[in-house]
Amino acid sequence: MEDEFREFCAKYGLPQPEMNFPLNGRRLDAFFPEYGVIVELDGWDFHKDQQAFEDDRERDADHLDHDLVTIRITKTRFEQQPDYEAARLLRILRRRGYVPPAPAWWGAAASVSSTKSAIRPATSSGCACGSQCDPGTSCRRSPGATPSAAS
Repeated sequence: MEDEFREFCAKYGLPQPEMNFPLNGRRLDAFFPEYGVIVELDGWDFHKDQQAFEDDRERDADHLDHDLVTIRITKTRFEQQPDYEAARLLRILRRRGYVPPAPAWWGAAASVSSTKSAIRPATSSGCACGSQCDPGTSCRRSPGATPSAAS
């Protein structure tokens, strides 16, 4: 599944992870070191007995103790719901500091519009971007901004 995971990351615009990364005497299937995110690709062949189950939980707890989160993606989920798995992984990476690059088709307008929306005061819509974003949620146009209640 590791080769397919590289293609998966490219297809969904995710950063490329380090594959089979050695850490603390173990090998991680995929690792995003800048964000402290580990992805373990779990097929039934290697995870179907009690010892493998216990080892996986011990490994996850050790990593969490070092502020590394582990996402386990089963082969079934990887094959049957790749859009969902990609969206979830992207959300996790973003919460840990990943900022996806602007799409190429935005061109120079991407930096201008994001700068304008970041410095524009809140409008009657309740959001600095001028859209009808819901207060307390992420802004639709500037994901880092949080809309405030309209005055």
